[in-house]
Amino acid sequence: MNWFRVADFPGGVDLGELHRYFDRQGLVHRITESGGRQELWIANSSLVDDAKAFVEAWRQGKLQLPEDRPKDRSEQPQAQDPQGEPVGGVATAAQTYPLTLIIIALGVVGYLILSVFSQTAWVSTLAFQQFRPTIAGLMFEPVTQALQRGELWRLLTPAFLHFNLLHIVFNGLWIWEFGRRLERYFSWRIYLTLFITVAIGANIVQYLAASDALFGGLSGVVYGYLGVLLVARRIAPSPLLAVPPGIFIFMLIWLALGVFGVIDLFLPGSSAVGNGAHLGGLLFGLIFGYIFLRGKIKPD
Repeated sequence: MNWFRVADFPGGVDLGELHRYFDRQGLVHRITESGGRQELWIANSSLVDDAKAFVEAWRQGKLQLPEDRPKDRSEQPQAQDPQGEPVGGVATAAQTYPLTLIIIALGVVGYLILSVFSQTAWVSTLAFQQFRPTIAGLMFEPVTQALQRGELWRLLTPAFLHFNLLHIVFNGLWIWEFGRRLERYFSWRIYLTLFITVAIGANIVQYLAASDALFGGLSGVVYGYLGVLLVARRIAPSPLLAVPPGIFIFMLIWLALGVFGVIDLFLPGSSAVGNGAHLGGLLFGLIFGYIFLRGKIKPD
């Protein structure tokens, strides 16, 4: 979704009535704040002239505003930063990005189950393959047996398992950085589909790269989100999906360092890095982004 600037206003002007009027007219719009000024944007370039006419009529007092119900706080435009991100506390974040916060919370739960409480039975139930501890190490059951029993959740749930505090903090921060942008851009249905698609895709590729091993984490989803944002940067630029180029460079360099074994040289025991999940997530994210951002399946 691209945004087109219609007009700007002094910071102290109440735009609640104009916001409500645009809602009634079915004009998808947003109001941002920049340098002490308020800016009005709409999502349809063909309606920019009509929107400007509405604004001019409103400024001249000629616009018949709907007054069939009293104003309340829900009808006021939400304060936003220059990139269109809502400004507010935890309550505002929970209202605006509920799915992203739920995903992070589930990752924290997975960390507690695996790393804090060491609930082996639970971990075995959530892992890609069921396993049991033996003297020689973990004994894994073929994944096909679990799938034949209908345990399809195993394709998804490894994404929530985290092995240490740094693991969940690192992944959680990137999920927040990328996920909130995508959740605000897409409908909740498409965003949820994106998460499930890249999580399952990353888990499957990781399993194919290293079967009979316990793996987990949201990093495959992080790279899936990155893939969508990379596609958006190329074919569907939007203020909502704007990410500094340095972040793309950093994430891709980190991916390459893992794939070529450089991380192993500096972090002994880092062979547990899910390179397959990273590559799989990125691949599925690129494909998902191309399909949805090219308009073959339009966001609702």
